[in-house]
Amino acid sequence: MKEYLIEIQSHAIGEQKDFYNTAIAQLCFINDEIDLGKQYSAKISSNANASIKLQKHIQLALIALKQGNISDEKTKQILFESFNAI
Repeated sequence: MKEYLIEIQSHAIGEQKDFYNTAIAQLCFINDEIDLGKQYSAKISSNANASIKLQKHIQLALIALKQGNISDEKTKQILFESFNAI
């Protein structure tokens, strides 16, 4: 599924491209391909639909919790930024 989405994402434009990037990032995170998922999250444009931006910030917050130590200042900062954006 991920490979198919990557293939069609390369032909998409605008909001469709952001939607595909969000979906691909989610599949990467599910498969513990964290760095690849972050790359696709970074491809989501600043003009993306509000629901797509919300999904991006939720994904990044969950990844921060999964990867980081909740007591670590860097993790706290990532969580603050993610929740603040929500």
